[in-house]
Amino acid sequence: TPWYFADIDTSMMAIPYTFSGNNYVPYGLYSHPMYPASQLKTTPLDLSRFLRAYMNYGVVEDVRILDSTTVAMICDVHWNSNASYGPFIVDIGLTWWLFDFQINEFLPELSFTFHPGSMYGVKTFMGGSLSGDLNLGTIIFTNGNEMLPVLDLWIALTEFGIHLDEIYPTDITLEATFL
Repeated sequence: TPWYFADIDTSMMAIPYTFSGNNYVPYGLYSHPMYPASQLKTTPLDLSRFLRAYMNYGVVEDVRILDSTTVAMICDVHWNSNASYGPFIVDIGLTWWLFDFQINEFLPELSFTFHPGSMYGVKTFMGGSLSGDLNLGTIIFTNGNEMLPVLDLWIALTEFGIHLDEIYPTDITLEATFL
């Protein structure tokens, strides 16, 4: 999981695209001077370890890497923005956005934390449940410009994950790749 192109095999990276007219137009691989604010180069599996560390209050794979009080402070609301982000009304923690959401009328309202990413031709979403026993995290990487389809996909995957957790209440990792 590097920051720089020199530290990764770029032939394995998705190319950022935009849609113009009736065609997808590649941006090509690019960087910008906002390091380390964006453009981390990683895989869903590597990033899932980071997400699991937050969801488990600092513990990943039986190793404590963050103090639980640090994670609690990071995930606490530091700015009551009441801003709309797609279908969500969010508050802001430290790097994490926080919201309560009811996936559908059959499920209770749950608390989630997430971090979106957005650059030219790249939309990402990483989020996890903060609701008691529900141990559910989702990571989505896309190479396009639209965020609402990413949020719709997150809702569908989260609903699927909740039902999967009801059927198989164990720790499992499900990774899906779409080309």
